[in-house]
Amino acid sequence: MLENEFMGNKKSIKITPRVKRAVFGLVKSAVEYEKVTGRNPGITGEVGEVLVSGKLNLFLLSDRINAGFDAVSKNGKKYQIKTRRISDGKIKGRLGVVSRHRYNLAVLAILNEQYKLLEMGSMTYKKLSRLAKKHKRRNPTVREFIKNAKVVR
Repeated sequence: MLENEFMGNKKSIKITPRVKRAVFGLVKSAVEYEKVTGRNPGITGEVGEVLVSGKLNLFLLSDRINAGFDAVSKNGKKYQIKTRRISDGKIKGRLGVVSRHRYNLAVLAILNEQYKLLEMGSMTYKKLSRLAKKHKRRNPTVREFIKNAKVVR
């Protein structure tokens, strides 16, 4: 059974101990898979969304693709969550395309090679939209986000 609740008219997932155990099992399998094959299993975004939502007491949306944001707070604030995993000891790359849908805060989670949450930064929709507009594909670099973000504790 899914750990679902309803936030307004959106179905959402509360980050319970059961959800955390499931994601940690996924991480363990992914790390082993990568060790055996050398291939990235592509779970970084999902793991980041669960870790951030758990840390900030957010509810993940079940249908996040259509909403334009990934999670909501109890008071209805909308969050877009971006995640990057350190590779070869470096934080590099670009964010995925920044949604034009309205949300309150964007959070960038940085994970280590074992998918542990190292740090988080946040910025408002307005600030990230201005940053994204500077890029043809609306995907600023991770470094740009970090430079302009507030640290989340």
